[in-house]
Amino acid sequence: MPGSCPKIAAGGLIALAATALTPALASAVEAAAIDTVSAAKVVRGPTGTTGSATARCPRGTRVLSGGYDSTFSSGAMLPYASVRTGPRTWRVSAYRVGGGHGKLRLTTYARCGEHPGPMPSAREKTTLPAPPGHIAIRTLRPRCPGGDFALSGGFKMTVPGRFAPNSPPAAAVFGSRVEGREWAVTATRLAPSGESKLTAFAYCTPERPFKRGISGIFPSSRRPGPKRLTALCPRGMAAASGGFLAHFPMGAARGVMIPVTSHPVGGRRWTSTGVPQQASAFFSAYAYCL
Repeated sequence: MPGSCPKIAAGGLIALAATALTPALASAVEAAAIDTVSAAKVVRGPTGTTGSATARCPRGTRVLSGGYDSTFSSGAMLPYASVRTGPRTWRVSAYRVGGGHGKLRLTTYARCGEHPGPMPSAREKTTLPAPPGHIAIRTLRPRCPGGDFALSGGFKMTVPGRFAPNSPPAAAVFGSRVEGREWAVTATRLAPSGESKLTAFAYCTPERPFKRGISGIFPSSRRPGPKRLTALCPRGMAAASGGFLAHFPMGAARGVMIPVTSHPVGGRRWTSTGVPQQASAFFSAYAYCL
């Protein structure tokens, strides 16, 4: 629903159809030329503690996309920023949710390649208001300039500092994925006070990536904890980037999913992880292949 800002009950997510595959075009980036680098940050402290890590691509390459992962123990790291910060760098910032003060590890991944020419970008900004009894979902869709296509994208939010250990996340991104020439970011504000500002970014190339997706419905009551989905690119292609979407409750999926990780695995896979809340939740992961 482009341009709409639906309001739903707390815990709901926006519904967006994102399952169709797109045709693959010849790419200037060879699969074998795309590699992954990573950087990690150990985070200690109570709920609301933040940490950041920046991954840097080798000289002679540029960052095509980025992702993140975190350990799960007495809490987790929930990203509020995952963005390109330079021609060769990708930075992820996250804040701790859940109880405990123990050690958590945040890992940032960068996908690096010998991309010819510039990778132009586009951005959109909005404010996520505090929920007045309902949660206002916002979806931003920065569109690539000219005839370029979105290869990857990122997001950046402002979030408050400390908050109660058993409270919901202050703000969260529930979708970050390709929509044609756009990179769509869906987010909401969950804390009852203050506001959060959201910026969405699209990073663009002349070639249209080939999309592979996988979806599943996951109950929160059986085997509680993180649920992982991995999208696989065809042989001869590489996962240049990836994304995810936690869908609006529909059918048997009555609950919500909090996305917590999204990162490459090997050359052809991109994996995303979510934690189902309250009831069964519908979740999708995507790989964008060159």
